[in-house]
Amino acid sequence: MKKHTITIKCCSLLSNCRGCRIASLIVLFLLLLPISGSLAQIQTYEYSLQWGSTGSGNGQFERPWGIAIDGEGNFYVTELGNARVQKFSNSGVFLGSWGSFGVDAGKFYQPRGIAVDSSGNVYIADMINARIQKFSGNGSFLIKWGSEGEGNGQFSHPDGVAVDSLGNVYVADTWNHRIQKFTSNGKFLVKWGTFGSGNGQFNFTGNVAVDSDGSVYVADTWNHRIQKFSNNGTFIAKWGSRGDGDGQFRNPCSAKVDISGNLYVADKLNHRVQKFSNNGTFLAKWGTFGSEKGQFYSPWGIAIDTSGGVYVVDTYNDRIEKFTTMAPAPTTSPSPTPNNTENDSPLPVEALGAVAVLILLIALTFFMRNRQKHPFAIKET
Repeated sequence: MKKHTITIKCCSLLSNCRGCRIASLIVLFLLLLPISGSLAQIQTYEYSLQWGSTGSGNGQFERPWGIAIDGEGNFYVTELGNARVQKFSNSGVFLGSWGSFGVDAGKFYQPRGIAVDSSGNVYIADMINARIQKFSGNGSFLIKWGSEGEGNGQFSHPDGVAVDSLGNVYVADTWNHRIQKFTSNGKFLVKWGTFGSGNGQFNFTGNVAVDSDGSVYVADTWNHRIQKFSNNGTFIAKWGSRGDGDGQFRNPCSAKVDISGNLYVADKLNHRVQKFSNNGTFLAKWGTFGSEKGQFYSPWGIAIDTSGGVYVVDTYNDRIEKFTTMAPAPTTSPSPTPNNTENDSPLPVEALGAVAVLILLIALTFFMRNRQKHPFAIKET
């Protein structure tokens, strides 16, 4: 009985066959091609300053929650325990306060999310009172809207609020698992979202943010992800999953966009802040559990000034912390790929695909020519 042994007589990368060397180099290039697109500017943030301590005096806090900045650089902070809003300079100097516990206009029952429009008006999600209240920058009551329920303009535990460049108001209607959009005077415009884990669905909306282009970002808290929408609720993208890796979350509860369109997320139960591009590319993270400088105990609210300083409400440490960025350094560390429809590669995906196919065809041509010179040999024994 004859045995057939197949011997492949082909050159290696180190051989003298010019065709094989070229084909091998092309294959190596194709293998390395995905790596070339993974370079990112990973940024580092450092602790700058803090203010606040536990109490009810001026500049003290009892469970601070939301934070917003006006056009003059002043900060507004909501407090659950003291049922009020405090106003500070950008260095933490106390400027004033308003509010107390109650249901009347200007009073609060767990004030949470807060936003400031271009005119300096302040909007507050008055959670247990199931309403939005609007004030001047000095605390004068202007208007309120909302009541408990599921209808248009009604709320169930609203937790977050944001204002776009046109003055429209977006409310994270948390227990109704949806976003509602209003005019600056409370006229209902549109809503989107239902309970679930599909695209455009929510499992408790923690907070909402709007960028300069009108895109809306929602902290989908119990789905452990961020979702991005158009200003009328059309789903655009999503990223994140449960975990403690880069781009993963444990109950993300708040989000804020800077003037460059980058998104900052308060990753509450990971006790940290994460920063992303507007399509979900991971850029930075900082924070660990604790009470030392630069540490957090369940951070919630975030605000960013025009210089890029990041202010974080360190809720259970009853303080505000400020961070500034250090010079970024290139890295090849992989970041999680967002599950979205966008791509921030310098070339479109279609162009990269066409180039890869062309190179692959060239490699196959060299291989076939080389195979003609070095055919398979079947040796009988």
